[in-house]
Amino acid sequence: MRILSLHTRYLQAGGEDRVFEEEAEMLREHDHTVELLELSNEPLTQVGAVRAAVATVWNRQTAKALRQRIAHFQPDIVHIHNDFPWASPSIYSAARRAGVPSVLTLHNFRNLCANGLFFRDGKVCESCLTDPLAKASIRHACYRNSRAATLAVAARRTLHAAKGTWRKDVTLYLAPTDLVRDRHIAGGFPAERIIVKPHFVRGNPQPGTGTGNYALFIGRLMPDKGLDRLLDAWRNLPGTLRLRIVGDGPLRDAAQAAAADPARRIDLLGPQPPTAIHGLLQDAAFAIVPSPVYESFGRVVVESFAAGTPVLAPNHGSPGALIQNNTTGWTYRFDTPNALHQQLQTLLATPTPGAPLRPAARQSFEKHFTQTANHTQLITAYKKAQTLFDS
Repeated sequence: MRILSLHTRYLQAGGEDRVFEEEAEMLREHDHTVELLELSNEPLTQVGAVRAAVATVWNRQTAKALRQRIAHFQPDIVHIHNDFPWASPSIYSAARRAGVPSVLTLHNFRNLCANGLFFRDGKVCESCLTDPLAKASIRHACYRNSRAATLAVAARRTLHAAKGTWRKDVTLYLAPTDLVRDRHIAGGFPAERIIVKPHFVRGNPQPGTGTGNYALFIGRLMPDKGLDRLLDAWRNLPGTLRLRIVGDGPLRDAAQAAAADPARRIDLLGPQPPTAIHGLLQDAAFAIVPSPVYESFGRVVVESFAAGTPVLAPNHGSPGALIQNNTTGWTYRFDTPNALHQQLQTLLATPTPGAPLRPAARQSFEKHFTQTANHTQLITAYKKAQTLFDS
């Protein structure tokens, strides 16, 4: 197949960028012809606020760029990973009018929630889920703590809900988990056009032994990823198991302060390359994904499973949904005070926490999250999009 893959990169790279890159590499390895159309949000920093707001809602410039690329490349499918904010939903209309089906991966909840997280003031918030006007988001300045910026994002949602963009212009949606699919259906997206296709782990990573005597946190050091909750929970725990923290972010100073206390048994490793991260996962007794937000997927979860390492996560959101409790990892009640601390106490009271669960964790990866399985799922999705577009 000929696939045109479009992605608007954020100013700070993240998981969406990796999925965009790795899917393209995987498709090429399976002899598909892939061309990338990479946009940047940098232009938004160079134009005035009014123009930036208009472009967020409907950008003629990016729609024209997509039409030109389609005319040149003649793709069978246009696969969009991120249109926010610079590309804008104008690209879906451009693809439809050019006679090419479009597939959109739902990497976040941006089309239903101004901050894309369903999270506000330290707890899950779905106030705007069924409100196309998104009034609560404007009132609370949910996007970048700015009512003006949030108004632009809310206007984007209101206009395209009224215009029918999500029902008429996007051919097919890929949801990484059932939770993402369910939330979008509740928000008015067409159920018959949303299929679940998880992300995957590149290559053929090998499992480890889990004998490193540490638990592992990997992610941005910020409240959205739950590091503050983990640091609070990692106190007065039995045994000798250490906590290793990989990443960087606003909570780095808090993590450094915790690591400076020998009694806490915490090591701050900073950012690490992918090969080093896989090695750390192989040797970890278990990984911890304490995110208080829903998340659209749980990349650390499946990378841990690839290493044969079980995962501890809250029982809500996508990471927890990927875990089979007491089989491939453990879940705890997010809404129960001290639940994470209590679960850690139980695990660290055992001499080899996680060891009995390692085979099942690896089996979950081999069944659901390999490159081969993902290729089959993705091509099936593309063919369904072609059928829907032609009908």
